Amino acid sequence: AEVYQIADQANRELARVLAVVQAAEMLGFVETPRQMVLLTPKGRAFVAASPADRTTQWREQLLRLHLFRDIYDVLERQPDHAIDRDFVLETIVTRMPYENYERVFNTFIRWARFGNLFHYDEGTQRIALR
Repeated sequence: AEVYQIADQANRELARVLAVVQAAEMLGFVETPRQMVLLTPKGRAFVAASPADRTTQWREQLLRLHLFRDIYDVLERQPDHAIDRDFVLETIVTRMPYENYERVFNTFIRWARFGNLFHYDEGTQRIALR
């Protein structure tokens, strides 16, 4: 379907739908030739999967993104498999200097939680492997 149709049918703002489509494209779940949004084979498998399988598939796709893979690798090398929030923020600022680093960090944590990839303790501000 065209992205405009999706926004209309879902009764959502176009900007929000575009952000979701861009995220799905980053994760390899959709392709966007012209203004169309098409599920990839991975996207179809994700839609058809059970909740547990979706979590696994999400995690696998996250680890294909450089930021998630690099933070995962750093966590694996730590004796306690944990790092401070500031390390991730510095990584985001260095790699994406024109992005809102707090917003990117919050998205990073939400996506990691959904994929059961990392645990974030807001009290200690530490990120750890699950």
